[in-house]
Amino acid sequence: MTSMSICHIQRQLHGISDDSTLDYSGMMMIATIKLTMFGFNVYDGRQFKLNGNKASNNNGQKQLTAYNHQMKIDGSSYPTLLEFSGWMFFFGGYLVGPACEYMDYYRFVHQSQDYTPLRRQQNNVPPSSVKPTLIILAKSVLFIVILLSCSSKYSFSLMLKPEWQGLSFGRKLLFIQVVAFVARCKYYTAWLLSEGACVLCGIGFAGYDEKGNARWDRLTNINVVHCELPQSLKELSDYWNMGANRWLKHYIYLRVTPPDKKAGLTSTLITYAVSAFWHGFYPGYYVMFFSAALFQNTGRIMRKTLRPFTFTVDMQGKSVPMGIYKSIYDFIGIIMTMFVINTTSIAFIGLYIHPIWSVWRQIYFIHYVFGILIWLLMKISYKPLMIAQKKRAGRLGYVTSSTIINQQQEKAPKAKEMDVTDLGGVEPPLPDITIVKKVE
Repeated sequence: MTSMSICHIQRQLHGISDDSTLDYSGMMMIATIKLTMFGFNVYDGRQFKLNGNKASNNNGQKQLTAYNHQMKIDGSSYPTLLEFSGWMFFFGGYLVGPACEYMDYYRFVHQSQDYTPLRRQQNNVPPSSVKPTLIILAKSVLFIVILLSCSSKYSFSLMLKPEWQGLSFGRKLLFIQVVAFVARCKYYTAWLLSEGACVLCGIGFAGYDEKGNARWDRLTNINVVHCELPQSLKELSDYWNMGANRWLKHYIYLRVTPPDKKAGLTSTLITYAVSAFWHGFYPGYYVMFFSAALFQNTGRIMRKTLRPFTFTVDMQGKSVPMGIYKSIYDFIGIIMTMFVINTTSIAFIGLYIHPIWSVWRQIYFIHYVFGILIWLLMKISYKPLMIAQKKRAGRLGYVTSSTIINQQQEKAPKAKEMDVTDLGGVEPPLPDITIVKKVE
């Protein structure tokens, strides 16, 4: 982490603010994840042996989650220098990630456990990786075409020129949405190409789904559909840089707070700090993350108060969406989420306070004004909406699931129940708030 931080500081001191200059900061970020995971996994393997091959210590405290138990490195799997170097410099994720676990790499190379038994179908023929690789390649080519055709026309630097500042308010907002999308395309391209390499060689294989179809998402780092059409910031955070999300949860957050203990403020702040340092020290990053957290909190309140009104019950007493009302709710959610994330991500792209301020001033900080107004509206209407929910559900003989969730959340959730994401920080999972059968 120290070496990576020095790299970030050098990059900043040299005035590198875009991708036109190639440096090693990205590779250091991936190496930091890998070495952190490796160190903890070796420690887990040794502690597991000292505790008599038990997942708990002498006090009965659970030390390992199921995930960490699967990834622990014991004496039989401890790498040689060649194996360690092969994993560290594995071409599939060396430059931009995703950072694969050493035990995933070990099992793949030795064709053991997760790979040999699951790769064999009834005819004893392993599934082909050609088709899924071609699909991933086609996606990456699409984003390459978008970058080549749009990156010069829609860039952050153009928003600092008088020509852009002379545009109408509406055209400025539209321009910002396109700039943010084009900026994401860089990440889509790099991560998809990396994932394609992992799938082609076979390490991306993740078993079979319920229908018997081969899954190739072991090292998926991005889900484009969920990132471009999310109904909430939480959904986008869950599917963005998924490898970093796993690292932050299993090797930072759950190492500060044991998995069976209650989640605390200290562990959350430490996780935020590590995530921030990992990204670098440009002030725009911190503006982006802080803003996203505020908008995300407002989104949770809206979901809790409004979503139950888009559901009803059928003849069997099951909760079902109310057709057009649910569709309108989802559509508005997507529009609002993408507007907020596109406008806020200007901070992530611009990096420095002055240019970010210059752009946001041109649109009158509309995203913050919008967020504050929505937050105030939710605060004012919260109690009336919750009362209306109870009355409506009472007429149907049901209760809203948010009522049950509130009762369950009177006790602080355990650390292992929390979601940890690269963008959204630490928070409880987003509940599926509908209406449910009343429990007598």
